Amino acid sequence: GKYKVDLENQLEQEQEQIVNKLQKKADKYLEEKLQLVKEKTELRDKVGDLQQHVAKLSSDKVILENQLEQEEESIVNKLQRQLEEVIHQNKVLERKVGQLGGR
Repeated sequence: GKYKVDLENQLEQEQEQIVNKLQKKADKYLEEKLQLVKEKTELRDKVGDLQQHVAKLSSDKVILENQLEQEEESIVNKLQRQLEEVIHQNKVLERKVGQLGGR
């Protein structure tokens, strides 16, 4: 009788220890999984932020390139007008010199 009761108690304790051990492992795995889910969410957010940043930089780049092109065009046009003016003045001077020389 007593031996059987002791044996049952011992088995019950061992079962309890095994269940507790497994429960701790399960809790630990759950905790790790929750941590990984959290990290994955944070990474997804970071990637989203970076994608937005890249899109904005691309947009800014296009705007700056367009502005630069307009400025270059404006400068070229201005220089072209100045050059034409100098050529015109040169021709006027040559005519005057020619008139003076023709006297």
